[in-house]
Amino acid sequence: MKKLSDLSWLVDEQTYRDDPALSYSILSRYDREGFSSIPHLYDKISTPSLIFGSLVDTLLTDPKSFKETYLVSGKVTVTDQVKIVLELLHAKVGGMEFDSIDDSVIHECCKECNYYVDDKWANKRKKEIRAGKEYYDLITASQGKIVISTELYQQALACKNALVTNGNTMKYFIKDPLGNFENYYQLKFKGRYKNVNLKCMVDCLHVDHVKKIITPIDLKTSSKPEYKFPESFATYRYGIQAQLYCEIIHAILKQDDFFKDYTLEQYRFIVVSKETLNPLVWEFNQTTRANGYVLGDVSYRGWREIAVELNEYLTTRQTQPNWVKPINSIEEYYGKDNIVVDSSVSSPSQTS
Repeated sequence: MKKLSDLSWLVDEQTYRDDPALSYSILSRYDREGFSSIPHLYDKISTPSLIFGSLVDTLLTDPKSFKETYLVSGKVTVTDQVKIVLELLHAKVGGMEFDSIDDSVIHECCKECNYYVDDKWANKRKKEIRAGKEYYDLITASQGKIVISTELYQQALACKNALVTNGNTMKYFIKDPLGNFENYYQLKFKGRYKNVNLKCMVDCLHVDHVKKIITPIDLKTSSKPEYKFPESFATYRYGIQAQLYCEIIHAILKQDDFFKDYTLEQYRFIVVSKETLNPLVWEFNQTTRANGYVLGDVSYRGWREIAVELNEYLTTRQTQPNWVKPINSIEEYYGKDNIVVDSSVSSPSQTS
């Protein structure tokens, strides 16, 4: 039986990350933050929520690599914000002895991380970062591993256990002894739309060989109850992810003699909260819609429009919007009927 992985882009994760093709995260950030985000779209982002999500992913789908990636320590007592600053500081100074680091570098890192940016807090931020010496030394001792607290590890382990024991989600994280279905994790794919290179990495592809159905799945971890996921779905434009990923995968499946008869289902999101541990499966039934999606009375742009627009700015190295293109009118900007500014009409003269 042919493996779905044979159709994937067989590169390691670092190669995938380094490739400049547009991904969901880049398209989403650009759509949410606008033109000002362009210079920073490829910056590496590390947040506590992203680290926790990756930790759960690793425990679920690649537990053998856990010890190579993470260092668990009960000594992590600094706040998440201070951790981010200390990690940046460590990267900037190359692991220099902590007490030898100049205060100016600490202030610089704090500002880059939006930690007490105003200089009136200079003494406070320096004091709090200096108090994090123990965590800084842990980063040095970890030799490139991600340092996590015992508490965070236990929370991630609880999420994993909830997912593999819940009746609605367990089949996506176990091996079928009969071989009727397979689960593939973190498969990578590449595609191209017009002149735009695209890429995606899918958390899970569940392949049912009996029914000839492939279900694409993304795993989301949260600190909010699972039933509140639609709020995050709208905020982070997960509709872009679902539509883009399915479009790339579907195009690849159609070209393969073995998998071309398989049906690609609507995208599903499995959500688990570290607080409630009640996994829910959400289906996005607008996955195959070509031009964006609608949530309630709000319309969202599709990945095609966003990708073409962003690619034009990236390839011409423009970082400021050209208000002639893509925006052509006040109505288009606001998405509803508004007045049109007519440049042929003179401004009324001032009267006293």
